[in-house]
Amino acid sequence: MNISSSDYNKLEDILHSNLYLCGGTPTKTDAKIFREIADYCIELYPYPNLYGWYCFLRNFSDEILNSWPEPTVYNTSEYEEFDLFANHPNIEKEFLDQAHNKVEDPTDNEPERSQVVFDIKPVDITVDLDRIARLILLDIQLDGLKWIENYNLKPVAYKINMLQMGCIIEDTIDTDFIAEKIMGITGQLQCEWEDENGEGIGIFYYTESPLIQSVDISSFQKF
Repeated sequence: MNISSSDYNKLEDILHSNLYLCGGTPTKTDAKIFREIADYCIELYPYPNLYGWYCFLRNFSDEILNSWPEPTVYNTSEYEEFDLFANHPNIEKEFLDQAHNKVEDPTDNEPERSQVVFDIKPVDITVDLDRIARLILLDIQLDGLKWIENYNLKPVAYKINMLQMGCIIEDTIDTDFIAEKIMGITGQLQCEWEDENGEGIGIFYYTESPLIQSVDISSFQKF
């Protein structure tokens, strides 16, 4: 089955205001659509909510996915114009009926979640951003914080890239604390000896130094 960008856009719109495709809890619809797109490359941009949903569902085994319940059946008359996969009739009709509904359970005490994307800029071109990403994934661990393992390297200027990393956080997590932990990453930084005029002389040495210049939030979206 071929998935078009318009299909991704519709899924992104749904997940912008819903934690799952049919509301606040996962259903067989999530499992089915996840499997439909499993062989496709989901980009963090321009689909941050779809990307976060997809990466989160990858953590579940087939046994767990198969255990999710059927979605609640709604009257479909007011959703007749909504068509998620117009060119793909094999997508079950129930998804079209439920996709724009967010079911709120007043007894549900689960904390709210958000997807956050950090732009992480190194101090210079010699910093290994792949290593920085590995350090963040391994060392910055908190209850209520889940890193999205895939990350992007984006050009900034003068051949310097920045690291873009996404995570899903509960509302108890302070993003400033995460940023401070990232800013605290240190390592061996290559430096060049300079002459009395401040010009490099082609002799290099390594020193323990902060590796991160800045950490900014480029995207913050509540589920």
